[in-house]
Amino acid sequence: MPQFPIAAFYKNIIFSKTGRAFAMYRIPPRLWRFFSAERKMATVGFLSEILSGFNGRGQLLLLWQELAVDEGGYLKGCLGEKPLDLKCRDEAIRHARSARAAQSRGARIRRRFILFELSLKQHISDLQDFLMVARDTALKTLLSIRPMQIPDSIKQVADNAEQERYLNLRQYGLSRATFNDLDFTIRKVADRIGVLPPPLPEREGGVLTPAMVAAFTDGAVLDEKLDHIVVSNGNIDKHLQSFVFFVDTPEQLPPIGRNIYDPGELSFPFDVSIHFEVIPAHTAEGKVNSKKRMLKGQMVEALGADESPDSDEVDGIQDSNKLKKKLKKGQPLGRIAICLGLASRELKELRSRGDRICQHYKPISFRAVRPISKQLEAIYSFIPGSEPAAPIIECDPGYIAATGPHFASELGDPQGFFLGWSGQIPVLWKPGRPALELNKTNAIVITGTLGGGKTFLAIYLAYLVLLSGGYVMATDPKGDFFPFKDLFGDLVRIIDLSPRSGISFSPFVLAKDEIKAKSIALNYLTLSLNAVGNEARRLAISQALGLLYQRPVHDRYMGMFRQDLHRVSQNAPHSKVREEAEQCLFLLTTIEEMDVGRIVFGRSSGVFFDQGERMVILHTKEIPRPQPKTPPSEYTEDERQGVALINLLDAISREVSFSLPKNLIKLKITDEAWAILTVSTGERLLKEEIRVGRSFNLIPVLISQNMTDINKSDILNNVSQIFCFRAESASEVDANLQALGADPKSVKPETFAELKSGRCLYKDAEGRVGWLDVEMNPPYLAELFDTKPKEEKQKRKEDQLYEDS
Repeated sequence: MPQFPIAAFYKNIIFSKTGRAFAMYRIPPRLWRFFSAERKMATVGFLSEILSGFNGRGQLLLLWQELAVDEGGYLKGCLGEKPLDLKCRDEAIRHARSARAAQSRGARIRRRFILFELSLKQHISDLQDFLMVARDTALKTLLSIRPMQIPDSIKQVADNAEQERYLNLRQYGLSRATFNDLDFTIRKVADRIGVLPPPLPEREGGVLTPAMVAAFTDGAVLDEKLDHIVVSNGNIDKHLQSFVFFVDTPEQLPPIGRNIYDPGELSFPFDVSIHFEVIPAHTAEGKVNSKKRMLKGQMVEALGADESPDSDEVDGIQDSNKLKKKLKKGQPLGRIAICLGLASRELKELRSRGDRICQHYKPISFRAVRPISKQLEAIYSFIPGSEPAAPIIECDPGYIAATGPHFASELGDPQGFFLGWSGQIPVLWKPGRPALELNKTNAIVITGTLGGGKTFLAIYLAYLVLLSGGYVMATDPKGDFFPFKDLFGDLVRIIDLSPRSGISFSPFVLAKDEIKAKSIALNYLTLSLNAVGNEARRLAISQALGLLYQRPVHDRYMGMFRQDLHRVSQNAPHSKVREEAEQCLFLLTTIEEMDVGRIVFGRSSGVFFDQGERMVILHTKEIPRPQPKTPPSEYTEDERQGVALINLLDAISREVSFSLPKNLIKLKITDEAWAILTVSTGERLLKEEIRVGRSFNLIPVLISQNMTDINKSDILNNVSQIFCFRAESASEVDANLQALGADPKSVKPETFAELKSGRCLYKDAEGRVGWLDVEMNPPYLAELFDTKPKEEKQKRKEDQLYEDS
């Protein structure tokens, strides 16, 4: 009967009962999915290089951990050490309760470990003696009262060997495993379903007596059946486990690798134990020669008996010749044994999952089988330092890496607000983390067609920033943000900038700094008075502004600007400037008569957040806009004034955001961002906002239906996160994939066109790309902020009623 494999441990070193010592490390996941062939090959090469520089046995463990989420811990992960904002306290608690409930339905992360055998050389006899004593002591006492100690001589030589190994591995980002990691891997063997109990107290080392094994596994009892194992723990709780072996694999994998351990469309998780061995080229060549001589002997024997050689023997000779060529070049030989672990509480479901996994691998030529018997060997093969249970398959170290045990499937931040799902993995978002921790900007781009979910996401980000104690400035052209007033009351201020609202302000007093205020006014008037490319007109405007800013602040409004413009038309030394000043006066008269123009003929400074508000919504629905990609030369006068006003409002939002407390998060949402980028000054200021905003904890959010509207490399290269929702044209899909840094062929246009609402391709702050399904919590937010037309809502309700009936 198989024995528990671990005899003792010291730091991150495991001593097995077979007389071997292994060092255990956490292996970092690497970017792979959606990327170009060159980047994928580099990811494969990362692990291939590590393995090629190693001789001996090793093990890779890919284990899912179900997350234990409590409301207090969740909020601490979102807020850090900041206290809960009293103004949003109740809503934050409701959100935390809902997010915990959502993640409790099976949220999990994958943890990856790699073990390398350590060479103990002449001290191996000391280790064997120690193991024999440990075995005899365990047999005599069963539950040892005084735990044995590992001999210092063994600890020292193993420690020295591990330090030498770690010096090489550290450059690849591997970190030493801890006692908690060892605790997790052992507990996971005994309980593959649900959240694991808290780990045992931290310790540096020890001998694994039966008492300690029972403590690790909660006294789990294994009952081996023909095709599964029944695991019962001390709480009379039972679950079933079964296993799948890879008994044959493709002779070669693509150089870019294949992510064979990704659950893909499977709706259940599975753990993976990979035992490997890397044999130096000179040692491997001797083994290959021996095998070749044996096969030749069998063929000669068959021919002498007037029989045809077996096809397997012929293939074996050919494979040996190919392998020898590789070994001649100094390439080491690899051996691999792969076992997958499944769990369920129902035997029928367990067997079904096993069958589905076997079918899952057929199309990619991996032959997976459910073993009959060998269940104990299989379950023990998931323990660090164990022996393999699955058949050994010969390959090279590059092949081991190409199966993708280190390929990343994670997205989002390590802590933060629950944003949604990437498969079975929760995606978290920490406002401001890119600038605070990653030395990047906080800027976000969101694109997608109508109904795809882009506004839905922007609303949710605003909600989360408010819960975190931050501020929100939102330009809202469709009225989608109005329900915030119902949700947060006086914390929200809605400013209706429709022409009939009666609101007006002065464009000359929108910044405390006079130079900046003058620059904002000049940019606005250049657009409004059609001075782009007309230097004489721009000079006339500039001279009039020079006169205006000599006046007291309370006299800086459009009426006084007219007077100063009139002075320029009379006194400017150049006739062309005088003529353009006259033309500007005529245009101002026309603008004042327009609904959209009257907004800038007031005297107010447009002060926001002066009454304790934390969110200001600028409602711009009735401000006219041209169609995207319309050349400025083809704008109507209404459209020109609309674009000028939208750029002015964006400048107001930017200045307000920069004036708020620097230590607090500010979210600035610019919907229909193309209207800013069509203007050279708007584009320049937006770039400055993205770059400088990181010092002010500002998160600029740019929203547009089409990526091609904002596909400017000097903007996208400085954006830390991109969310691409539904796109219906091939050109937009290409633009999305380019912006994400993904391979142009990684997603088909029809896939993007058929994305359901709320699903997007997401590039997180660390450059990882993957599918994200946004999920608002609490669920009532989805109904409150539903942006679909009333007819569509009604039809959806009727469909739901029909399904319920």
